[in-house]
Amino acid sequence: MSSPEKTYRKWVMKYRDAIYNQALYFTGNRDDAADITQDVLMKLWINLESISKKTLRNWIITVTRNTCIDRSRKKRELSINPVHEDLPVLEQSDPGPSPEDNAVNREMKEALYRALRQLPEKYRTIFILREMQQYRYREIARALDISMSTVKVYLHRSRKILFDLLTVSHAKVQAPDFMQANVGQNLAEPVIQCRQRS
Repeated sequence: MSSPEKTYRKWVMKYRDAIYNQALYFTGNRDDAADITQDVLMKLWINLESISKKTLRNWIITVTRNTCIDRSRKKRELSINPVHEDLPVLEQSDPGPSPEDNAVNREMKEALYRALRQLPEKYRTIFILREMQQYRYREIARALDISMSTVKVYLHRSRKILFDLLTVSHAKVQAPDFMQANVGQNLAEPVIQCRQRS
């Protein structure tokens, strides 16, 4: 096996799951995510010689994002795809959740994915990369060619929009911890109290 083939195989093994997960979070559809993963891996092979190990991760984030956007534009999907059980779980529950807990978790997950699809693309991308894939601010800024302060502003706005969408549509369901912790206070209380007074 030649050196480029070895390098390609090594990079595929290391990044294919991250590509797939980013595409799945973006599209909400397993088949689309698999197709996008294949497209990105094909682009990786074609551009292998022009990508350095140092820039690889940023290249993958950018190309995956752009491929997701292209696919979305081609399909002209403005509405959310149905949420499937095979979507990645945001948080693991305790080993023995009750059926009620399972139902609430499933409802919250579905609500979050519906709300994610309503975010403007620039906010959705940053939210997915930071909150779901755990990329650092600096990595996101480099990959998307924007400043770190822009990343933080967009992330804050995405959390706020998601929080508003989730509290309006699911007043009884508590927003995920990462949204509450980063806003600085539990904003769900006043919203729920206002809705209950009405």
